[in-house]
Amino acid sequence: MKRTILMPMFAVVTLISLAVAQSIPESSVPSDSEIRQMLVDRIDVQHQSIGIVVGVIGPETRRVIAYGHLEKSDPRPLNGDTIFEIGSATKVFTSLLLADIMQRGEVALDDPVAKYLPAGVKIPERNKRSITLVDLSTHTSGLPRMPPSKIRPILMRIIRSSSSTSFFRPTN
Repeated sequence: MKRTILMPMFAVVTLISLAVAQSIPESSVPSDSEIRQMLVDRIDVQHQSIGIVVGVIGPETRRVIAYGHLEKSDPRPLNGDTIFEIGSATKVFTSLLLADIMQRGEVALDDPVAKYLPAGVKIPERNKRSITLVDLSTHTSGLPRMPPSKIRPILMRIIRSSSSTSFFRPTN
């Protein structure tokens, strides 16, 4: 999926995330039908994407609104469990999440990455030391940009079988 296709999704998610993060009352966040109309407009009218999933998290509610498809050749509808490869857009969100859980004392930047992965997942060493969260966050881990194709199915299985909170809890 091209980056240009993903920018509308990134923009919608960012705007809604900012609204929630700034404690704007939930009533001022667009309704599901308003968000869905935005998605229809971007996909069917402006042709800026093939499919978009938006998550809205508020103090009292969690909503997922989806429209379109993952690929033109794939007729399956999108939902909150759809996994996207969104590339560089994740860097901002990942950094914010890391800063948040670090401030709460749940992780330390010098923690080895392996501490937060399921048992049996082997992480290579870099310069004869464990790769840490700071290595990942500063892109100095030495890991390849994309995992080899033979490993991707294994990673997808791990992601799909893990709850969203399990990635932030030590396994040992």
